[in-house]
Parts: sequence; C-alpha cells; structure tokens
Amino acid sequence: FPMGTKVVCQGGVDHFSLSVPDDTFSGYVRIAQSNNCTTGDVPPSPHCVADGVAHKNMRSFTEALDIGSNACPIGGFVRMQTEEKVLRVTLQWEVTKCWEQGLFDSSELLMIALPHHMARINHTMVTVVHSGGHRNTRGYNTPVITPDNTWELVFSRTPFGWLETPDPKRVPALKTVLMDTDGRFDLPPAVARGYIDPYNAGKELSRLARLAMIARKLGHTDASVIFTKKLTQYLSIWLDHKSANPLVYDATWGGMVSCGCSYVWNEKEQKAYCGNNAKNLDCPVLRDVNADFGNGHYNDHHFH
Repeated sequence: FPMGTKVVCQGGVDHFSLSVPDDTFSGYVRIAQSNNCTTGDVPPSPHCVADGVAHKNMRSFTEALDIGSNACPIGGFVRMQTEEKVLRVTLQWEVTKCWEQGLFDSSELLMIALPHHMARINHTMVTVVHSGGHRNTRGYNTPVITPDNTWELVFSRTPFGWLETPDPKRVPALKTVLMDTDGRFDLPPAVARGYIDPYNAGKELSRLARLAMIARKLGHTDASVIFTKKLTQYLSIWLDHKSANPLVYDATWGGMVSCGCSYVWNEKEQKAYCGNNAKNLDCPVLRDVNADFGNGHYNDHHFH
C-alpha cells in the first residue's frame, strides 16, 4: 500500500483481520506471512529448523517480500520453442508498480514456484529464496525473485507411441476381454441418433476410438475395422449436421456450441425425443445457462 497509509490489524487465537480506516482509500492491502513453521500438524516446510521453529535468520526472505511488495503482475505471455531434445516454455509477466510511491526504492517481481516448476526452471534467470516459503496441498512453495519478469522451464522430449505396447503378461487377458465383452460395445440408439449433449457424446465416441486402437494393437484387425466403421458413422451424425442436438456457430463470440435438446418422453414408443425445433434455431442452450453444462454461455469449455 502507499507510503504513509494507516492500517489496523486485529487478531486473536482463531481470527485475523486487516483494514484501512480511510474512506477515501481505494486499492488492495496485502499481507505476507514470513513463516508458517508454527502452525499445522503436517511435517514442517524445508525452511523450518524443526516443527514449530523457524530459522533465526529470515532476513533474505523478509527482504524479498519487501522488494516484491510494489511489483504487481497484470498480464502474461507464454511462448514455446521446440528443439531436438528439449522443449523450452517461457512464461513472461507484464508488471506494473502497485503504487506510484512505495515504501522501497527498488522493486522486483516475487513469485511462488511449485515443486514441478522448481524441477524444470532455468535457475540462471531467477534468484531462489531458500530461507522462506510455504506449504500447501501441492507441496512446498518456493519464493523466487524474478528480475526480468521471465521464467524459462526446460522439459526433456521423450519419444512415445500413440498407443504403447502393453505388458506381454496381460495380452491374453486383454484379448479375451476385448472379444468377449468390449467387442460387442455399441452406442445406445438414442445416443447414436444424437439425442445427447456433446460432452457425454464425446466420451462415448472416444471409447469407440480407443477400442479401435487397442484392437489393432492386439492384432484383432477385423474388430478394429468394425469399431472404426461405427465411429465414422456416429461422428458423421455430428459433423454432417444430422444430430438431434446439432452444433451451431456463435456469430457473436465465435466458436461452436450445441443447440440443446428439450427432452420429451414418448410413452407409446418408450423413447425420448427433442421437443424443440433445432432447424429453426430453437435452442435451449442459448437460453439456459445450465443446459448442456452451460457450453452455450462458454461455461465448462475446458471439458468440451
């Protein structure tokens, strides 16, 4: 917060609050915990001398907190560069001063690195602060001073097949299950006609695709061909605009969304059908944020 800002701290055994007693104040007030060695039942973080005891010299961590207190990231960029044996991922942050007048003259971005970051990060581009940090369900969080607002993560490129060879000891059992059980797998009639949301349809179609690949890997070419023909047939229902729940293009934001289906049960025929007219763009998904998992309103797109 700006230099000279008055703050009120209130705390007790089971509570803590931080506030600014100024009605004209606008912004954020951040508080940084210098150590968490004195709480919790799990084993202490690496920077703790013992359970409940922090290092006596926390100077480098407290200095890092001070240095990073006026560097606020407001955006970021990701770049990838593929080389023969490695993949380089560059994370670059757009940083601005949190306040025009901070408490400290210099300011450098202070970030928290998770264990999988630390295993791949280019240490020549950052300064690791070993005397501080915290723990959470993802593991130990390491403070990292990032002078150039940039991380580089280096990953080894490991070649692997689209479908790896199974354990030879399991092949006979896999062949038996494939031919006796999975070999008879087919989509339910309603699903095959497209009377389903694209999320669950995708899961059913992906199962067919996996079975086709597994059958080919196990040497059952005939079974693989049967699965592939089914997959082609059912995919065409969606791709050729034959589904009862067709895909439509969002001309406002771009991208594909489903139209949706207002299911009506036909007691005589003992099956459901769509009561809405999708051909006239009578689409429940465009009206209801919960229909088809809300994909018409760009909810849950990481699942679809």
